[in-house]
Amino acid sequence: MNSSHSIGSTNPGAAAKPSAGGELWFFTQDHRRLAWMYAIVIGLSLVVGTVLAVGLGLQPLTGHGTAADAESYRRLYSMHGLVMVFLVALPALPGIVGNWLLPERLGVDEMAWPRMNLLAFQLLLVGCVFFLVAFFATPLDTGWDFALPYALKSNSSVAWGMLGIVFVAASFATSGANIVATVITSRGAGRCWSDLPFFAWAMGAAGLIQAIVTPVLLAALALLFAQREGASDVFASSGADVRFDQWFWFWAHPALASMLLAAIAVIGDVVGEHGDRPRGASRASVLSVMAITVFAFAGWGIHVLGRTDSAACDAAFSALVLASGVPLIVLIVDWVTTLERGEARATTALGYAATSVVALTVGGMAGVFLAVPGTGAHLQNTSFSTGALHFLVVGGVLGALLAGVHQLWPRWIGVAAREGWGKFACFLFFVGVNLAFVPLCVRGYLGQPRRTLEVVAADERLGWYAVLGAGLVVGALTLAAWNLVATLLDSRAVLAKKEAD
Repeated sequence: MNSSHSIGSTNPGAAAKPSAGGELWFFTQDHRRLAWMYAIVIGLSLVVGTVLAVGLGLQPLTGHGTAADAESYRRLYSMHGLVMVFLVALPALPGIVGNWLLPERLGVDEMAWPRMNLLAFQLLLVGCVFFLVAFFATPLDTGWDFALPYALKSNSSVAWGMLGIVFVAASFATSGANIVATVITSRGAGRCWSDLPFFAWAMGAAGLIQAIVTPVLLAALALLFAQREGASDVFASSGADVRFDQWFWFWAHPALASMLLAAIAVIGDVVGEHGDRPRGASRASVLSVMAITVFAFAGWGIHVLGRTDSAACDAAFSALVLASGVPLIVLIVDWVTTLERGEARATTALGYAATSVVALTVGGMAGVFLAVPGTGAHLQNTSFSTGALHFLVVGGVLGALLAGVHQLWPRWIGVAAREGWGKFACFLFFVGVNLAFVPLCVRGYLGQPRRTLEVVAADERLGWYAVLGAGLVVGALTLAAWNLVATLLDSRAVLAKKEAD
C-alpha cells in the first residue's frame, strides 16, 4: 500500500480550521462535522428503508391477494423507494464522503460556500420531516416516482411527499453547486486542471449533474401539484402519463448517473489509496468521466424524445447506452493497473470497492437489455428493471459508501475497523446483493410485473431466494455497523484511559 497518500492527507499549508468548542452541530459550517451529521441522518434513513424492503419482499409470499394486501404493498413500495432514493442513494456519497474528503483532496480549508453547505444539510432535514408526515399520516401509494394516474387520483399523503422531495431536491442542487464551486476555486493557488485528483473530477461531475437537472424535477412536481389542486389541466389528456413520465425521468436518469459518478469517485480514491496514486488524474480517466456525464444528458434526452415512438430516437438511445459501457471499462482497466503498480493488499475497503464495481457492471449490462428496443419492450414495467436499479443503487452506490467509510474510518476516529469482521461483512454483502437481485431480474424475464402483488407461476422459490438475499444484506449492514461502532467505542475507551493516566 502506498503510505505516502493516506486518507485525509492534505496540503500542509491548508489544515482545516477547528470548530468552536461550544458551537452547536446543527449550525456548524465545518465540513467534517457536517459529514458526521449526514452519516447519522442517512444511516437512520437506511435502517427505515431496509425494514420497509424486508416487509416488501415478504408481502407477496405471505399475503393473501386481497385488496388490503395490494394496498399495503403499494404503500410499502412507495415509501421504500422514496426513502432509499431521496434520503440514502442520492445524498449519501456527496454528503458523507464528499464533504469530508473533497476539501482535503484539493488541499483547501473548507468547501467553497460553507453556509450553503450547512443549508444543504438543513434542507435535507426538512425534507425528512415531510417524509415522516407522509409516512405516518396516510402512507403514499403512488410509487416513489409519482406515476400517473395514481398521483392524481390518490387520497394518500401525496402533497406531503411532494413537499419532502422539493426540499430534498433543493438540498441536492445546493450541495452539487457547492461541490462544483469548490473544485473550480481550488485552482486559485496556481493549481492546473491536470493537477486535480480523480476524486475531484468525478465528484464534481456528479455535483454538476445534480445542480443542472434538479429544476426539471421541481417543475414537474409543481405542475403535478397544480393539476391536483385544479389549477392546471396539463396532465388531463390521455397521454398525460407519458408527458409526466418524460419530465420525471429526464431528471431521474441523469440523477442516477450522478449517483454512479459519485460511486466511481469513491472507488477511484480507494483504489488510488491501495495502489500507486498518480499526482493528478490520468487523461483516460478524466475523458471517461466526461463521457459518462455527456451520455447521461444526451442518452436520456433522446430517450425522452423517443417516447413519441420514433425508431430513429430509439436507435440513437440504444447506441448511446451501449457506448456508455466503454468509459466504465476504461476506468476498470485504469484501476486494475493502479492496483498492480502499487502491490495492493486485500482490505475491507477494497473489498467493498470491488463489490461496487461488480454491481455497477451487472446493473449496467441489465440496463443494456432495457435500452435495446427488442428486449426492452418485453422487460419494461417488470421486476427486471427493479432488479437492475437495485444492483446500481444498493450494490453500486451503497457498496461504494461502505468502501469510503471504511477507508475514512481511521481518519475519523484514529483507529481502523477490525479487518476480520469487516471482510466477513463484505462477503455477506456481496453474496446478499446477488442473491437478492438476480431473482428479481429472472422473475422480470418470466413476466413478473412490478408495483403489484401478482406473482407469476413457477417463481415462488425465486421469491424466497430474494428474501434470503435481502436478509444477508441486512445482516451484512448490521455487522458492518456493529464493527464500526465497536471500534469507535474502543477508541474512546483507549483515549479515556490515556487521559486518566
